[in-house]
Amino acid sequence: MDSIKSFYRELNMSVSGEETRKRWEHFREAVTCFCMEGFISGGSTVIIAAGNMNDIDLKTISDASGSVILADIDSMTISENTSDKVAAAEVDFGCIDYITGTIDQNDLIQTLKATSPTIKSSITNKKFNNILVSPYYTQIVLPWVFSLFPGVKPESEIVEAALELAGKIIRQSNEYIRDLAEKNCRLSLWTDILEYDISSPAYSDIVSNIFDNAWMDAYLEQYTNEFGYGLGSYGHMEMEDNLKEAVHKWMIWPFDSTRSLVVKITSGTL
Repeated sequence: MDSIKSFYRELNMSVSGEETRKRWEHFREAVTCFCMEGFISGGSTVIIAAGNMNDIDLKTISDASGSVILADIDSMTISENTSDKVAAAEVDFGCIDYITGTIDQNDLIQTLKATSPTIKSSITNKKFNNILVSPYYTQIVLPWVFSLFPGVKPESEIVEAALELAGKIIRQSNEYIRDLAEKNCRLSLWTDILEYDISSPAYSDIVSNIFDNAWMDAYLEQYTNEFGYGLGSYGHMEMEDNLKEAVHKWMIWPFDSTRSLVVKITSGTL
């Protein structure tokens, strides 16, 4: 059984390379531009779930900051982007990498239910003027479970156990992130909320209305009322509710040649 940490490493590697970076160019520019509005110039900055930095422009952030820390569970990937001004920190939300010793679904269900997540971080005694949170909520526990047991159904007991643990990790990690903030810190987060095949009629409707916040907000509310909260919308909402003077917009993330993600990006003050 692959561990959580190795799963995230493989995930980062799957979206590395020039082809992906080129495909995400306009999305990366839009995310960076939004984050720079209200950015505290010359301040200390941390980028949570930094990964391979394909979804935000590191040079722009670094040039505007006094110092930058890239934080991720995958310390190998983020170390590739370090410099004199940019440091790396390993942050593990959940600390469940030890769950590797079973391939039995029932055993994993019981392990997930019994797990009390914790946080391990090499960021010590630091507070930040700017906090940027790259998408990670939708990658917590559940995709790993699906990779181990591809045939499981959404209503199965193992999915329920994974979602319950993921919810605990989201609440705990969001609180940890807020504790990293200096007074009047500027926090920006962007989250993949929905995923669509680009040939879907519903996706065409979204593309036509992506710049209309009222339409998009109403669409998400209707979707949530019908299907419930996903990990992305739940984690984003929990963080957004703790921000002052929050502003948001919606974006399309052309993830690969067949899929696009609908992203909500929000900035506010802690």
